[in-house]
Amino acid sequence: GTYENAYNPQYFDNVWLYAYEGALMDAYSFLPIFEESEWYIHSGITKILQAYILVTLVDFFGDVPYSESFDPSNFNPKTDDGAGLYTQAIGMLNSAIEDLAKEAKAVPSNDLFYGGDPELWTTLAKTLKLKIYLKLKIYLIFILI
Repeated sequence: GTYENAYNPQYFDNVWLYAYEGALMDAYSFLPIFEESEWYIHSGITKILQAYILVTLVDFFGDVPYSESFDPSNFNPKTDDGAGLYTQAIGMLNSAIEDLAKEAKAVPSNDLFYGGDPELWTTLAKTLKLKIYLKLKIYLIFILI
């Protein structure tokens, strides 16, 4: 079959559910707490994962809702431009790198990826920035064609 008849929209419901009701909502809720508590490793990790999920959604779907997604009174948030979301993700990663360079009051006790090592998370953030810059360049080329 072709892509058109191989997938139905409901196949992507869990992607949206896990992204918006799960990880992105958790990041939106917990980031202010982490920053206020000076848990900078936690906030850095959260920003990296937030940026990764956002970029992955753009890669899968193109323009997706983000700027209005966490308003509980808005049941139909507008979509944001994919290139703009890539740029916003780069900002998240820059902020994460800054957080990871700060002295934190706590280290995550259950970091399954890098054991709470800020240097390894910083490397991931820089790698994701490279990926985004490449995608952004490709994205802009297709718009200009």
